[in-house]
Amino acid sequence: MDQSKHRLVWLSATVFLASFSVARSDPPPGWILAGSNPQGYEAGIVGAGHTGSAAYLKSQIENPEGFGTLMQTFSAERYRGKRLRMSGNVKAADVENGAGLWMRIDGADPRKPLGFDNMQDRPILGTTDWQQYEVVLDIPHESQAIAFGVLLVGNGEVLLDDIRFDAVDESVAVTNTAAVLPMEPANLDFDRNR
Repeated sequence: MDQSKHRLVWLSATVFLASFSVARSDPPPGWILAGSNPQGYEAGIVGAGHTGSAAYLKSQIENPEGFGTLMQTFSAERYRGKRLRMSGNVKAADVENGAGLWMRIDGADPRKPLGFDNMQDRPILGTTDWQQYEVVLDIPHESQAIAFGVLLVGNGEVLLDDIRFDAVDESVAVTNTAAVLPMEPANLDFDRNR
């Protein structure tokens, strides 16, 4: 997959708000297999996880278009006004275009998320052993739901285990760097030495 097409798929993963598809599969209880092309992926449970059983998400055809995600959604009520860290252990096999944990904060309008990070700027690639990853977002007071999961773009497989949600203080930086705006404009005279 060329770089421009790869970026479009990640962008698609970024904006898949209420318009994603759900596939028929055998995901773990409480989870759904969704995404822009869930039919190209499969999900389930394996016994050889990081600390017991783990979920898997893998491509089920060669070079599937779009992305698949293993996900769920829960109420934001407990976390309103807090900074929330989602962490989990992921093991990857032959991931060509990228994978990552993701979390989205939804308000009254599901087409306008209040926060989102899908690790697009730090994707999981290739074959890796178990490693802990995290996504950290602020949960505004008007938040209604928190959606989260693991996504896979194209060929490969990921295992997911040990997911945790922890309220953290402001010493832990948010990972949604696109939402962190500078206080002032910068380099308005286009000086190369800045």
